[in-house]
Amino acid sequence: MIVRSDIPKLLTAGLRKEFMTGWEEVTTDWERITTVIPSTRDKETYAWLGGVPKVRIWKDERQPRGLLEHSFTITNEDFESTIAVDRNALEDEISSSLNSVNSGKPLRGNPEPSSRVDPPLEKVQRLCGDYTKEELVYALLMGDGYLSPLTQGSKNSRLIFAQSLKHKEYVDFIRALVERFWRTKTFVRKVGCGFNSKTYLQYGFRTRIHPFFTHLRKKVFYPEGKKRINQRILSKITPLGLAIWYMDDGTLRYQKSRRGQKRTLKGDRKFLLCTGGFTLKENRLIQDWFLKKWNIRWKIRYFRYHQPYLIAGVKEGLKFIKLIKPFIIPSMYYKIDLKYQMLNKSPLKAEVLRVYPEYKI
Repeated sequence: MIVRSDIPKLLTAGLRKEFMTGWEEVTTDWERITTVIPSTRDKETYAWLGGVPKVRIWKDERQPRGLLEHSFTITNEDFESTIAVDRNALEDEISSSLNSVNSGKPLRGNPEPSSRVDPPLEKVQRLCGDYTKEELVYALLMGDGYLSPLTQGSKNSRLIFAQSLKHKEYVDFIRALVERFWRTKTFVRKVGCGFNSKTYLQYGFRTRIHPFFTHLRKKVFYPEGKKRINQRILSKITPLGLAIWYMDDGTLRYQKSRRGQKRTLKGDRKFLLCTGGFTLKENRLIQDWFLKKWNIRWKIRYFRYHQPYLIAGVKEGLKFIKLIKPFIIPSMYYKIDLKYQMLNKSPLKAEVLRVYPEYKI
């Protein structure tokens, strides 16, 4: 029979086991770059010789000079980390819940949740390769990213990126890419929809302020206070940038068939790229850039609110998807999924299978 006085002993043993299990599973690299030196005193002084004397022209006698001497002292200190457990939990004899919380997740030194993404996202991140910060930020600013305006209390700008909370996986993916260059902090906020009075939760992150963002805001994207694009900006967009831009502002539309007509592969699917934040002149610039650089024809159409957007059929859309598909994360695959149900006699069957080898038509 276990009495209450035995619970602290059992709890200590359980936590110690969890800690040691986590300790043994952690792999470290410090042995590869450091040397272990035993210490037997409270302080240790380590000395080494500095650089050799400067070389001079030999004209007369030698002039012996000693090497520079350096040293530093390290004080041996004790470290601890104590876990607090609520007394009521002990008295209610529910200490076993502590082990269930840590099952599969041994106690570690970092109490913050890890930003590690799922294996499918890691595969996409590996495909991203050695991208540059310009390539990444330019792509984000073409989509849903923006640079904060300068205020009296801040001399520099910061990058902010947010989407609906249901796209958290995508935001975390973008955050992992950004954290290669800057540290970030996440947030959740309630925002209103511009077309109706409904509100929804938005999940995003912000970076620290940095002169790089200030330069982009003042000289490149916001020279007059409003986001603008030009040929120089478009020249920085790569296939990875196109994928980010499309996952932000792109969609795949399935048009309803007319009465008595069969749906065909060529006619009922349209790829859209929302560019309503840009002027008509800028939309035409984007249209020409796609044609000249990627040989992809987009048409300019308008929503009912007179906002322009780019649209392409399946034939042109397949060229576009072939460029960006390796970088599309699983949660955004619905934006390029042609729904698997195609007509077997479609003239585009061969082209579709080259882009979507997983389809079984």
